[in-house]
Amino acid sequence: MGAVRIFPSPWEPGSGNPIFDAQYLTFTGLPSDAKVRLYSILGEYIWESPAAGSGTVFWDGNSRTGSRVGSGTYLAVITGAGSKTVKRVVVVR
Repeated sequence: MGAVRIFPSPWEPGSGNPIFDAQYLTFTGLPSDAKVRLYSILGEYIWESPAAGSGTVFWDGNSRTGSRVGSGTYLAVITGAGSKTVKRVVVVR
């Protein structure tokens, strides 16, 4: 898997910080067939989205049930192009 980028990091949605505040957490450099799955540090399944050919995925900070996730460290499991990688995502509320 190529150079996957996740930004901003840490993500501080709504903070007003010009470096870390953004509407979405962005995943770029993904293979066109990629899927991003997020898990809590305890392994709870949070959310997933396909790259849908664009190589980019945006996460709005909500779980698959629509509730806003809390501050913490999450694991992004990225699969695609026959490989799998795990990246750390930090959310600060």
